[in-house]
Amino acid sequence: MIFFSTTLVYRKDTKENHPREEIDSLIAEMRSECMSYEFEIEQIKTRQLRRKASRLNLPLLSTSNREIWERTVLGDTALTEIGRHEVEKAIRQEKGERREGFIQYTTVIIGLIGVLIGLIAMLKS
Repeated sequence: MIFFSTTLVYRKDTKENHPREEIDSLIAEMRSECMSYEFEIEQIKTRQLRRKASRLNLPLLSTSNREIWERTVLGDTALTEIGRHEVEKAIRQEKGERREGFIQYTTVIIGLIGVLIGLIAMLKS
């Protein structure tokens, strides 16, 4: 989240003597603008994680769980920090399991190639 120092804005503005209400209004507008960007960033992160999970055929967590999902100002749903962590953990675990399977098959294939080379060398001698 982005936070604004209102005292800093007030100090800089004392030279121009703008009304405090105008300054408060501008600060609120800036916060609102920044929040909309933050929600957009959260949406992009959520889409990326959904895509990764979909490619790995992982089921997504239930959108009714408020600890995992949050509603944005635009009415969409985005993953919370806890939700992102859970989905990333599931993705890492799935990739690790797939890598383990690949490594096991590769080890077997390399072993068989070694046996074949040994047999060929024995037959030639």
